[in-house]
Amino acid sequence: MRAPFGYVNNPKTRNIEPHPTNSRIIVKAFEEYAKGTHTLGSIANFLADHGITTHGKPPAKSSVAKMLTHRVYIGFTHHKGEWYDGSFAPIISPTLFEAVQKMLAKKSRPRKQTEKYLFPFTGFARCGECGSMITAQYATNRFGTKYT
Repeated sequence: MRAPFGYVNNPKTRNIEPHPTNSRIIVKAFEEYAKGTHTLGSIANFLADHGITTHGKPPAKSSVAKMLTHRVYIGFTHHKGEWYDGSFAPIISPTLFEAVQKMLAKKSRPRKQTEKYLFPFTGFARCGECGSMITAQYATNRFGTKYT
């Protein structure tokens, strides 16, 4: 398996080790985001300024968010859905990781909840051809009349 960014594979020990320069860039990115003055986009630009690009462009914000939430940087490894203590050196401290997680939670916007409509007789009848349940919906025609 390939080592995450900031680490390099060591074939002799069959383990991963912190990369001499990339690990420092990761630490600096975590520290900058923990201050609260940066966004995911500005951290992506920060990484691009330090030579970390994808196809010549700054990394995507989703990639930066995945990097900031990846627990491998505090020394954990993931196996079959569980997190275990790794046998490699962590790059950042758990307190810095927790500060970044709090900042991510503070800056995140909650998703909009879809409005549930309780239509009568939904789930009452099935389609004779495919077996799917008959449902209902609201619609508006071009004259502005709402119907079910």
